[in-house]
Amino acid sequence: MRKLSVLLLIGFMFLSISFSYAQDLTTMPHRMHFRVLFVDYAAPNGFSTDSVGWTNGIEFGYSNLINKNFTFSIPVKYNLANFDGKSNATNMLSIDAVGRIQPYSPDSKLIPYVLFGGGLALEKDADPNIQFPVGIGTQFRLAAHSLIGLQAEYRFSQKENRNNLQLGIGATFILGKVVEESEAEDFDGDGVPDSLDACPDQAGPKVLGGCPDRDMDGVKDSDDECPDTPGPVENKGCPDIDRDGDGIVNELDACPDQAGPPENNGCPNGDRDGDGLLDLNDDCPDQAGPIDNRGCPLSDRDGDGIVDSKDKCPDEKGPLELLGCPDGDFDGDGIPNSKDLCPNMAGTAKTGGCPEMNKEEKEMLEYAGDNVEFQFGKSTLLAESYNVLDQVIDLLKRYPDFQIEITGHTDDIGRKQNNMILSIDRAQACADYMRAKGIADGRMTIIGKGELNPLGTNKTDDGRRKNRRVEFKVIGQ
Repeated sequence: MRKLSVLLLIGFMFLSISFSYAQDLTTMPHRMHFRVLFVDYAAPNGFSTDSVGWTNGIEFGYSNLINKNFTFSIPVKYNLANFDGKSNATNMLSIDAVGRIQPYSPDSKLIPYVLFGGGLALEKDADPNIQFPVGIGTQFRLAAHSLIGLQAEYRFSQKENRNNLQLGIGATFILGKVVEESEAEDFDGDGVPDSLDACPDQAGPKVLGGCPDRDMDGVKDSDDECPDTPGPVENKGCPDIDRDGDGIVNELDACPDQAGPPENNGCPNGDRDGDGLLDLNDDCPDQAGPIDNRGCPLSDRDGDGIVDSKDKCPDEKGPLELLGCPDGDFDGDGIPNSKDLCPNMAGTAKTGGCPEMNKEEKEMLEYAGDNVEFQFGKSTLLAESYNVLDQVIDLLKRYPDFQIEITGHTDDIGRKQNNMILSIDRAQACADYMRAKGIADGRMTIIGKGELNPLGTNKTDDGRRKNRRVEFKVIGQ
């Protein structure tokens, strides 16, 4: 049996060899194949491999290439079966219906595949049983009309002790003339054979699968939102529009109708009031004012030299050391108002006339400085920061005379001026939230330090994280 199988295989492969090499094997779907089989019933059924070994068999079959990725096959197999501790126990004949799924390219010599199917196995002196083969294999294009291949399949049987493993080596012969790719049918005449053409009725370049591209931008018309105007693939074939011609597309340009450099997000570099803050970021672009007040001038209603935002008594003149209020001892703590940082709350000289915060309150302020979070590169508070700020608000409500400095800091990524503005905006975002919860503007001082006071190195992620913070400092502690 074994010698006969090998001789048949050699003869079949010799007859199939041709010396003209074809390109497209999909043009002739019919083919015949032959394999020598090596069959094992022992391991799949738990038999002792010492007493039951491998046997041989042969397989003939017909295959039809339904399309370039699917083949239907009808193989007929004959082999000896070893099981139940017996060698050459019986003869097995089977016929199957099998599907094969394979990738295919006319330029590929190696064609791997997976197989699945079902069939009927006939056993001498026993009832037939149904088996279900699954497996893998590969074929190598030997010549124009032939392929050689290896295949491994596991066959599940409905009958006890009949599961088996089959390994095969053989050859496939293509029936009829195999057409060169240049001779294959090409309905639209674009040089891409219909069997490989994604758009067989419309001419197009091979790189796009034979589909048309009117504007020649590398995006096929079916996927191109602007098929008559060239544009990049990432823009779905449409051109980027830049109305002001500054090289920044409108979608990314903060000032799409005014030309400006990329570092200013496409806006012009202008500072009409000359206060050092670009008009883009200046809340009062026609009135000079300090950067920490977003470019707006500071007001002083009572004319005592203390701006209203820092004047405890903005409508009454008072010295700077009393935060703009007249002298006295409102809280009766023995510390005159001119020296009392909390003139309306009794305290001690140690704390400048303010009540002493307890340990937990001081630790809470430090915790707040480390845990107020913003959206990346923005001054928008994240929702998890609200609970932290609520704790600071509760503290200020318990001590109504306390004033607080809110100081924003950044790492050194980006331009210094932009970082300074971002630090101010973040401190202001905290103040805006606290104002909405009942804390008066006069109790809060907004300071921006930008990248000037780092806590850690800006060369590591951890160090930069420490440097991106908002500090809360109660005046008088």
